[in-house]
Amino acid sequence: MATAAHTVVNKYGVSGHKDDKGWKSLTTTAIVEDVAGTGDQVLANALVASGVPRMDQIHPYYSALSVASLAPKAVGGGVVEITIGYERPEEGGSSSVPGEDTGSIQVGASLQSVQANKDAFGDLVQVTHGGKTQPATFPMLVPRATIRKTRTRDESPLEDAKEYVGKVNTANGFNLGGNPVEARTWLCTAITGHSDDGGETYEVTYEFAYNPDGWDVPWVFFRAPDGKTPSGVIDANGQVIDANAAVQNVQVYAEINFNGLGL
Repeated sequence: MATAAHTVVNKYGVSGHKDDKGWKSLTTTAIVEDVAGTGDQVLANALVASGVPRMDQIHPYYSALSVASLAPKAVGGGVVEITIGYERPEEGGSSSVPGEDTGSIQVGASLQSVQANKDAFGDLVQVTHGGKTQPATFPMLVPRATIRKTRTRDESPLEDAKEYVGKVNTANGFNLGGNPVEARTWLCTAITGHSDDGGETYEVTYEFAYNPDGWDVPWVFFRAPDGKTPSGVIDANGQVIDANAAVQNVQVYAEINFNGLGL
């Protein structure tokens, strides 16, 4: 059985720079022993060894400083020396701390399938059979605005995923969606995370999709055994004739305040 790598860290620093506001930068050294692998893999394995700080992690004694650089160097015999550079962010800047960093945001649009009954010009598509005319329904891909945010967390995103995925926002309950935000217009489509350090930190991605009309189902119609809406439920213009055979604005997604995610 291979010996697990272990780390000795000089926590007090070997060099640094101080100004009237305190430490501006500090350089410390971590020695990782019994590191497995060859070539570049030795360096990669050393960087994820227990006891080696991660990028953006705060200094153990000076909270104004966070890790800005990690420079590993193999010195032979399964030993890797890592030079750790801590820096204080410039005025107006911010440091990223696991569990608190602002992360990166991607915005754009993707195509999603919906059931439609109008063409590209807004005209109702109708079909006729046996002397009866009805609106046609067909699948259509429509663009939906999307937001994807990724950030580092110091805990698993599993509980957040179980609580938020598949739910829509409350009124003004989604800071990333702009202001004001109408209720039920943003749907949380995914929360995923991966860890490269055995679960000490996670890179978590949050995904949301926007529907200006809301994510409620506009109409649900009675269906015959053949799966089609019988004549007499809706007319040729798509208007409901039999109110007992149709339900409007069905809420199929529960609401939750996405601001609880702290995004």
